Amino acid sequence: MLGRLGALTTLSLLAPPAVTTTWVSKSVNKENWYKLSVTYPKFSSTPLANLANNAISTAALTELNDVKKSAGTTQPRVPSELLWKTTVGTATPNLISAYANIYEFEGGAHGISV
Repeated sequence: MLGRLGALTTLSLLAPPAVTTTWVSKSVNKENWYKLSVTYPKFSSTPLANLANNAISTAALTELNDVKKSAGTTQPRVPSELLWKTTVGTATPNLISAYANIYEFEGGAHGISV
């Protein structure tokens, strides 16, 4: 029995370190034109984390810039809005899973949750 316990203890010591997550928030507001906000994770540096960081930040910032550009050069009757919030499901050295809840309004009867 003691041999099994020793083996389990050794295995737990060999487990890879946990991936840490910090949060990045960016907001761009121009009164009566747009109110844009994105929040996304940044994972500690591992090859997989770097790949996830690049994919998630690129998607969030591209959406922010696209909505900002779509506001045009003429002040809209109703300001555009973007609210991007990311949820992390799993963050391990071998698997990172996240999804974004996106609310976008660029005029019309109501906003669209994507």
